[in-house]
Amino acid sequence: MQFREIERLIKLIEDTSIEEVEISHWTTKIKISKKRAETPASAVPPPPTVSMFQPGMMAPPVPPPAAQEQPSDSTGLTKPVEKDSQRLEITAPMVGTFYRAPAPDASPYVEIGQVIEVGTVVCIIEAMKLMNEIESEVRGRIVDICVENAKPVQFGDVLFVLEPV
Repeated sequence: MQFREIERLIKLIEDTSIEEVEISHWTTKIKISKKRAETPASAVPPPPTVSMFQPGMMAPPVPPPAAQEQPSDSTGLTKPVEKDSQRLEITAPMVGTFYRAPAPDASPYVEIGQVIEVGTVVCIIEAMKLMNEIESEVRGRIVDICVENAKPVQFGDVLFVLEPV
């Protein structure tokens, strides 16, 4: 591409509402952009957030809401939990089905009042036909079990409430 052709393209871009053009020819690549007029930062809306998600990738974690209570939906899957500085929570690290025991006829991993240590298996969450053992990351006494057995849970749902020991 010759210089005159490039000048002609620049003039064409200036005279139209086109803001940017990119031309590739063999190994040459030219990109022409208009300089945008400066506007106050408060008048410019933030750019849209674009996330790439491809099959096979794990979705980025979504933080739980920072409200005073864990919301309870109409199906009653989770109980409201009051935030207390003396209480600890074990939350769901993934989306799936919550199970208190390793098998339907087996005894639950933990009960209310039981003291658990770091690394104690507290439940199973089934996700995509895989049984994931959930271990406690804290030491404490189980005060409340917030989800019913065999009910679905979302990432960040409170599963257990503990008090420090």
